[in-house]
Amino acid sequence: MICNASLDSRNEIKLSNYNDIFESIFGGSVMTLDALIPQQKRDKRLQNFKDSISDNKDAVFITDLKVADGHEKSFQIIYKKSEVSNSGFLFIHEYASVAINDIQRAKIEALGSLSGGIAHDFNNVLSIISGYSQLILDKGNEFDDVSKDYFEKITTATKRGASLTRQLLAFSKQKIMLEKTDNVVEQLSEQINFMQPLLGSMVNLHFKADEESLFIKTAPDILNQVIMNILVNARDAMPSGGDVFVNVSGPVCLPDTYRALHRFEKVEDQDNKTFVQIEIKDTGSGIDKKIAKRIFDPFFTTKEQGKGTGLGLSTVHGLVTQLNGIIDFETEIGVGTKFILFFPLVDSAKNVAHPTFEDAHLLIGKTILVVEDEQDFSDVMTNIFKKVGMNVLTASNGNEALYIQDEFDGAIDFCLSDIVMPEMHGGQLGQMLEVLRPDTNIIYMSGYAGRGTIDPKELPDIDEIIPKPLDVNKILSLMHKMVKGAPKEEIQNFYKTIN
Repeated sequence: MICNASLDSRNEIKLSNYNDIFESIFGGSVMTLDALIPQQKRDKRLQNFKDSISDNKDAVFITDLKVADGHEKSFQIIYKKSEVSNSGFLFIHEYASVAINDIQRAKIEALGSLSGGIAHDFNNVLSIISGYSQLILDKGNEFDDVSKDYFEKITTATKRGASLTRQLLAFSKQKIMLEKTDNVVEQLSEQINFMQPLLGSMVNLHFKADEESLFIKTAPDILNQVIMNILVNARDAMPSGGDVFVNVSGPVCLPDTYRALHRFEKVEDQDNKTFVQIEIKDTGSGIDKKIAKRIFDPFFTTKEQGKGTGLGLSTVHGLVTQLNGIIDFETEIGVGTKFILFFPLVDSAKNVAHPTFEDAHLLIGKTILVVEDEQDFSDVMTNIFKKVGMNVLTASNGNEALYIQDEFDGAIDFCLSDIVMPEMHGGQLGQMLEVLRPDTNIIYMSGYAGRGTIDPKELPDIDEIIPKPLDVNKILSLMHKMVKGAPKEEIQNFYKTIN
């Protein structure tokens, strides 16, 4: 709740321009804050609060206020000074809600830490499955077509598993790196099939796209999470079933009503820049206008206690903004709700050819140091690199890796190191190897989804971290480029295709 506040001639806090929510809680005839405060609560703290208002200083006050039905409730009252007048602004929140939000935030932080650890271990397991599947697939004609198809399905399943862990961690990231160019039509078409079981048999999901290929700049699985959250909300708005329509169109120009909301790099882009438009419409109950303006607020939910966190649409809004997009909605009670999203169009990504085991000839005879505390994953990577024809050294942590490189007389061409390990993490190891063996190409990997989920103290001062489960052919391609002495910019751009 918000209103204007100033001290009147009787030294009472005069209220004006309050909104509809204020009237619904306190009534429409309130003239002063003093009138809402019970007599026995008008103590020195209130006077100190008034002194701050008199001096036009920001202040916070917690007290009981009388609500319209005659009961008393605790509220946190925040005064924000005005830079242009003698009256400031009062922000009034029910104090219990403030405390609950703090508890919820603490729970979310704890969940982020817990899920980070789970994701790390789970991605290690996926890497082992994916690695051995790749080794089997590369045996060529030793298996019939049916067996090959089974192993390819295993590889596909591990990628889907990695996608799920990235979605689990996405809400805890502080900043998303837009490092991937995705075909929105292809991505959503695949996701629609995956989402239907989650929505249930009573919800019919329809997908339509005007074009086969429309590309945007994004990050791994972020668009999937945006769409999934909106679809889940649509399902919840249709307890008796209904229809959800997902329509993708483009290229389109941004409507005038949204131009002020988009960060255009150049003025002329306002007329020339084109976008992908995604509409998601349900036939649900619609959203009451009184609460519609709050649906993107953190922790705001219309669901009963225990059935909603209030994070879904808040997360959606934050992710869309970080993708440099715009989200809006239209709703009507009894008719349904339509979410409208716009994302800037970009040129399609160039397909990059990745070497396979057979054509990784430049790596034959090269030496790699694999530093990984998960023994099974270390074993599978050792088998892969040996099959290529490389010499492989292994260590379970940074300290052991330093000892091994010290005892080894030859050149170590590559070091593939996990980041989070016991005794000495990969970041520290990499910094030491840069001094001890400056010619060694260091490649960092992690079971965490990205930089935002790793303790900053454990991070090397670089952006290039390869997420597990590893794509073997892409790792080989990266090493190929390093052996050929590719420019730094080319290496950095290639990392973006791996993530």
